[in-house]
Amino acid sequence: MLVTVRELSAYMDRELTNRQQDAAELVIDGIHAEIEAFLGRPVGVREFTETIIVPDDNYWANSDGLYYDRSLDAANSVLQTLSPPYQVHLENSPVTTISSVKLYPISSTAPYSTEMVLDEGVRYISRKWGLEVFAVWSGDKIVVEYEAGIPVNPHIKQIALRAAAREMQNMTDDVVGLKDFQNRQATIQEIGLTQAEKMGMDKYRRKQI
Repeated sequence: MLVTVRELSAYMDRELTNRQQDAAELVIDGIHAEIEAFLGRPVGVREFTETIIVPDDNYWANSDGLYYDRSLDAANSVLQTLSPPYQVHLENSPVTTISSVKLYPISSTAPYSTEMVLDEGVRYISRKWGLEVFAVWSGDKIVVEYEAGIPVNPHIKQIALRAAAREMQNMTDDVVGLKDFQNRQATIQEIGLTQAEKMGMDKYRRKQI
């Protein structure tokens, strides 16, 4: 988790009631989601499962071309064409670990009925943005289990604490004012991430596919 309720309580130097702790969890979850939406990537390494269908524009390459992988044709057979490595750009990055890659070839008789577990370095190469898979064809299904995300660092954690503290202060002012049936004349803090905070995190943003 990016920030815990206990850390937020210590940051604000306040003892939170049970109800306030429930509210703090909602606030922290919202700030976490807002930061991830801005960065375009997970904050904290988590597990994901993604299914990809190879599109129809997965072009072939001649065996004399740049993309021909002779390690897949060690017998030097008469096979003249193989598909180039298909680049799978996963939705979450940077990819830290790929647990498994399974291929379900398309078939006119029984589509996706056969499961093939692919070996790294033989049938695929892992990248920070995803993986490159060899010898797949249009319509094949690929299922990837992996871990991805940027580690929680003190910079992002500090920004999350600031934003969450502002949200909690606004909630406290509103609740106390309602209970007293009067306006406390409190200055409403800016909600969400400020422009300065976004600029500070810009270097962590996902700026490519």
